[in-house]
Amino acid sequence: MPSCDFDNSYIMASVSMPIYWFLVMMPHMARAHKVVPSQGLTDVIAEPRKKWGEAAEDTQSADAAFVRRATGAHQNGWENFIVFTSAVLVSFVFRIDPKFFNVCCVLVLLCRLGYNITYLSVAKGTLSFVRSFFFIAQFGTCFALWIKACSSAV
Repeated sequence: MPSCDFDNSYIMASVSMPIYWFLVMMPHMARAHKVVPSQGLTDVIAEPRKKWGEAAEDTQSADAAFVRRATGAHQNGWENFIVFTSAVLVSFVFRIDPKFFNVCCVLVLLCRLGYNITYLSVAKGTLSFVRSFFFIAQFGTCFALWIKACSSAV
């Protein structure tokens, strides 16, 4: 049996990316929960992008603002997915300190969860800055992983 160079100290490398993917899909699922009952499942499946847009533009719908926020959270998650996964892969390849690596991965996942919750629940007002805090903390943690990996590569 071939040996594997992967040890359990880097367990977050194998589980954090699928968890992050799920967290990216969470706003999409919340959006579907609002759109599918009003638009009909077969209509949404037939033309999903059109139906998401119609639901977001429907000014009569009380859920239109939620659909727009869910779309924004979902799109932001995909935009940041590559930042996180590349930081995880580079950190794993250059074997940074496992404790630092695992803590950073958990912190990013918690920040993504917090970002989704605040984006979906806070429409406007003074608490909107909390969403920005989660985004900055997540991006900063990914940046820290990159710096640590680059410094260990030298």
